[in-house]
Amino acid sequence: MFKTAVGHSEYFDAKDAAEELFAQCEAALGGAKPSAGMLFAAPSCEYADLLKLVNARYEGLELIGATSDGEISSCGAFKEDSSLLVLFASDEVEIKAGIGTGASNDTKAAARNALQAAREGMAKPAALCVALPDVTSMNGVHLADCLNEEAGEGTVIIGGGASAQGGVKKTFQFHKNDIFTDSIAVLIFSAPLKFSFGAASGWKAVGNRKTVTRSQRNIIHEIDSKPASEFYSNYFDCNTGVLGGEFPMLIFEEGESVPYIRAVIQVDCGGGTIKAAGDVKEGTSVQFAEAGRDEIIDGARESIEMAVKNFNGRPELLLVFSCAARKNILGTKTGLEFEALKNAAPRIAGFYTYDEIGPLGPGKPSKFHNATIITLLMGVD
Repeated sequence: MFKTAVGHSEYFDAKDAAEELFAQCEAALGGAKPSAGMLFAAPSCEYADLLKLVNARYEGLELIGATSDGEISSCGAFKEDSSLLVLFASDEVEIKAGIGTGASNDTKAAARNALQAAREGMAKPAALCVALPDVTSMNGVHLADCLNEEAGEGTVIIGGGASAQGGVKKTFQFHKNDIFTDSIAVLIFSAPLKFSFGAASGWKAVGNRKTVTRSQRNIIHEIDSKPASEFYSNYFDCNTGVLGGEFPMLIFEEGESVPYIRAVIQVDCGGGTIKAAGDVKEGTSVQFAEAGRDEIIDGARESIEMAVKNFNGRPELLLVFSCAARKNILGTKTGLEFEALKNAAPRIAGFYTYDEIGPLGPGKPSKFHNATIITLLMGVD
């Protein structure tokens, strides 16, 4: 047995929100006792009090969560300024929570501590790790590499960065009754969980591929042995320095046929550099990318089609990690992203993230993504 429940509330008051969340979830569980859960809540909600109420209601719950910049569910569609509770009940799949703190000082140790804490007491092998990190305090590419290394082969890492409303701000991660920042919260699922995933963006390539010939972490100095800023100054007047999220780069790593998105934070025409929202290695092929609202929604369809195609059975739940940059560009059309996903599973839950973590395909290591939507189908049948 593997049952899930989703509750979604727009009440700001913690008691009112908890009452609505519990009623929705318990109706779906039909008497089954939840063993684990996730809580996503807007910073405008009374999330600290709500967290206490959830843990008091379900004693011993293996719970993680995060602040969020918009919430998605099958019982509320797309909302802002809301709280979202996901509960899991299973007598087959073991589910355990872990937390790693001080991630900006030692990301590898934080990843190791989070995974070890979650794995303690698990009798079955880990199959899936859902990660909710504070990506504002650490290098996202290094974070993904550390999670891959510490998880080892056979455990897939998927997740999204805790977020906040109104631009890049301080975020918080939840673990059981406690609230953290600068941390990595994880929820590990054991076999025999079935799951599949999709990762897509919708951005389309424009122009020719070029090669990064000199870079230092997330600062690109040269592309095709020319000042990196020329990559964008050929298309835009870059004197303002900031492009926003609309025009990222497609990243083609050596040996990979499928690209991923790397957003551009700043173009410095004077210094000739590009500041990216994540590391870009020397030797990487890059291509200019653009997308409108229709293409971004197409990306959501591509992501879920990939997940559905690779799921062998009947999914119980769809988890969604969609970048806040997508929401910012979609604006009043953000609800269309949920519409593209709503028929994939009986229950849906997710939030708008600060960047995403997940593989480009089955059998691949997880990557750090920008402006991407990752869909995760789960079940046992």
